[in-house]
Amino acid sequence: AITHLLNEYKTSRRVQEPLSGTALLPCVFTLRPSPSNEPPRIKWTKLWGQRGPDGLQKQQSILVAKDNIIKVKKAFQGRVTLPGYPENRYNASLVLTGLRSSDSGMYRCEVVVGINDEQDTVPLQVTGVVFHYRAPHDRYALSFTDAKRVCLENSANIATPAQLQATFDDGYDNCDAGWLSDQTVRYPIQSPRPGCFGDREDSPGVRNYGSRDPDEMFDVYCFANGLQGEVFHTSVPEKLSLASASTHCHTLGAQLATVGQLYLAWQGGLDRCDPGWLADGSVRYPINLPRRNCGGDEPGVRTVYHNPNRTGFPDTSDLFDAYCYQEDDPCQTNPCLHGGSCLTEGEGYSCLCPQGYSGESCEIDIDDCQSNPCQNGGTCIDEINSFVCLCLPSYGGATCEKDTEGCEHNWRKFHGHCYRYFTRRHTWEDAEKDCREHSGHLASIHSTQEQDFINGQYQGSSQTEHLKCLVLFHENGKWNDVPCNYNLPYICKKGTVLCGAPPTVDNAFLIGRKRSHYDIHSVVRYQCGDGFLQRHIPTIKCRANGKWDRPKIICTKTKWPDSLFFIFFVDNVLICHSHHEHRKHKRHGSGGHRGQQEGHGHF
Repeated sequence: AITHLLNEYKTSRRVQEPLSGTALLPCVFTLRPSPSNEPPRIKWTKLWGQRGPDGLQKQQSILVAKDNIIKVKKAFQGRVTLPGYPENRYNASLVLTGLRSSDSGMYRCEVVVGINDEQDTVPLQVTGVVFHYRAPHDRYALSFTDAKRVCLENSANIATPAQLQATFDDGYDNCDAGWLSDQTVRYPIQSPRPGCFGDREDSPGVRNYGSRDPDEMFDVYCFANGLQGEVFHTSVPEKLSLASASTHCHTLGAQLATVGQLYLAWQGGLDRCDPGWLADGSVRYPINLPRRNCGGDEPGVRTVYHNPNRTGFPDTSDLFDAYCYQEDDPCQTNPCLHGGSCLTEGEGYSCLCPQGYSGESCEIDIDDCQSNPCQNGGTCIDEINSFVCLCLPSYGGATCEKDTEGCEHNWRKFHGHCYRYFTRRHTWEDAEKDCREHSGHLASIHSTQEQDFINGQYQGSSQTEHLKCLVLFHENGKWNDVPCNYNLPYICKKGTVLCGAPPTVDNAFLIGRKRSHYDIHSVVRYQCGDGFLQRHIPTIKCRANGKWDRPKIICTKTKWPDSLFFIFFVDNVLICHSHHEHRKHKRHGSGGHRGQQEGHGHF
């Protein structure tokens, strides 16, 4: 036996969850259980940083699972589980709780079954950032209501205790007590020191003052999540006051950025050692790569204060650069397909789709055939914003609604054939002969629609054709097999009919091109020849039985009267003129001449 070594690598879709939330990282693989029923070995690893010269990334082991035993590394204990693994050893999906910003990255699961293994890589992005905010004029100057308001004004919400804890777990240290969403007041301390003790004074942690009266005054911790545009630095040689900074941003099609937007841009990698105005009147700058004269040794957003005790915003007339924010135009990339119109709605967009399309981006071609528009058994072909019907023979029109060929009297048409039920009883052979005398055959079934039409349900027989015959039990609409010599009613089936050439009419001709065959309901018109006068209706119609109406038109030869009278006006005087037919007379002389002269007279 040949054993195939399977080693596959895949990358699943990115998972995106907010700070302090929970992420489910799927592990997708196609390995089947081994013949020995050996359980799979599952390993989860986090990949770090850029690939080195060897093409590999730094790795941090998360857990290993086999034989229903899960070993979690210390750095992830209490935060990761394999929720489906106890019931299904092949369910390797990982749940990571208490998400931190540092959890963002690539996660790899490896499943080994025997000598075969598969790997699935899952990108995880943890969104959002917690930042401390102080009132413009002084420290600890915000009530609980004010705290919630200033966070909203700066593109954020008041942070939750879990969000502050997740930020602390990533190394955040700030000795300023601030409101949180549960009306408690806390602050994170990495290095306890006098006046800035941690959870137990001498230990790092989030110090908790507990629930406080909403009218007490503190700072606040805000949480911003999701930047829907771009923050950029701008400057002019003479620098900008707060008012001129706002005007300058507007000239660039933007507005002054908020504190929350600047923090999100900093989290996304923005690095500028240039203090600039923000919308709340503060002056700040983002540092991702700490360096001399740029505010300290740690990354973060630096704040310029007016007072030495780190309070107060700069005077509005002071001159700095500016940080502007330009919201993304979701319609700029033309997301609406097939000519749809894009409408900006808040932070998103909607598409006004042209007729025939639907979906969020007009990506769905509406199936115009869904309503079964084609009649009489026609086949519908869906096209862009339209449909085409392929009609069965003897039907026409856009939806096959026109009956171009018909059936004789007492015959019923269905999908291009004519049917007739005969109540007289015959054997199979005699019934077939009778059907042939009507230019048809005993009915044969070729589709469920035809079966339904004659109110039957086909139940075939395995007997040979010469021993048994299929018949329709008229009472209950069921098919069965019986001996062919039974005398039973029968159904004949034949093709539809057309009309041949119209009948000829003496002294008349057809208007238009004469054809050898005409569809039923066709109408033709006769016209009498020169010298003949028409009487009665000149048209006939092709009937459903394939026969023409009997022509009623009669063309009679024209006869002029012996004398004609003409009436006309000359200089407003009524003139009557009679004309007698010239005749030859046997008698000659003055009488003949006189008679000829009398043939013309005026009165």
